[in-house]
Amino acid sequence: MEATLHMSGFTNNDGSGLVGALNPQGIGQALRVDAGGNLLVTGGTLQNALLGGKSFSATTGKQTASGAAVVACSLYNNTSANVLLYSITCLSGSTRTHQLTRGTSNLALGSNALVSNASLGGNSSLLPAGNVTYANSNQTISGTALDAFSAPAGQLIEVLGNGSLLLLPASASNSLTLYLDLAAAVDWKITYRWLEL
Repeated sequence: MEATLHMSGFTNNDGSGLVGALNPQGIGQALRVDAGGNLLVTGGTLQNALLGGKSFSATTGKQTASGAAVVACSLYNNTSANVLLYSITCLSGSTRTHQLTRGTSNLALGSNALVSNASLGGNSSLLPAGNVTYANSNQTISGTALDAFSAPAGQLIEVLGNGSLLLLPASASNSLTLYLDLAAAVDWKITYRWLEL
């Protein structure tokens, strides 16, 4: 049995069928193309935030621990913006178990992470200096555990897998801290990427 393709009944100027779909409101809408006939695709929240200069990153940069230690990087939100984390990456010279925790206070770990807008030349983050900090010295793990993982030494790891997101709501005084357990004097780094909505 042969399948039959049913067109919407709308036609282009040349008589060919017009392809489209129902939008979320149930209204028929044709696909849009640019002047060259290329399909126009509109982005989602992440792309729109990037284009609007509302995507930021903070990194410790490459650090080297002086010996065995639990090092950390913490992000604290008590601003008027919702902070939606979409990426946390780390690199560790140690295969020990690392932990991601949440808390309700600014750990102010001592060194400010380098915060930048994903849109080069864009506005500054609403998170003030001192809200994204790190320590290259031994720390006591605090907060409620969200995840624990072991990473192969020297390999970049994406902590938020499978499109996971973490929300630090506006004015709620929430923190997120990644602790890396280092077995010796090794290199490490942590980078957070987020949207301010």
